[in-house]
Amino acid sequence: MLTDPRIKQLARVLTHYSLGLRAGDLFVIRAQPLAAPLVEECYRQALILGAHPHVDLRLPGLDEIYYRTANEASYPGSRRSPATTSNSSTPSSPS
Repeated sequence: MLTDPRIKQLARVLTHYSLGLRAGDLFVIRAQPLAAPLVEECYRQALILGAHPHVDLRLPGLDEIYYRTANEASYPGSRRSPATTSNSSTPSSPS
């Protein structure tokens, strides 16, 4: 697939100069699908430099679904696990 040379140049500037990526660097590329061509080029440039990129492509609407649907145990940083949110810790009386 042909990529716009401006996107290639921007990806090179971002990875080589703005971020100064080096071999072994770990980093995350977080973007919306609209930015896919730039994400692909940044990913390519990072690999050329020997870095280890991870792509987190955000689909529109997922955050809303998460916050409307997830229970408290699913929230990042929550100390409550699913096991501690139930009433299973109360002893049952013998039958």
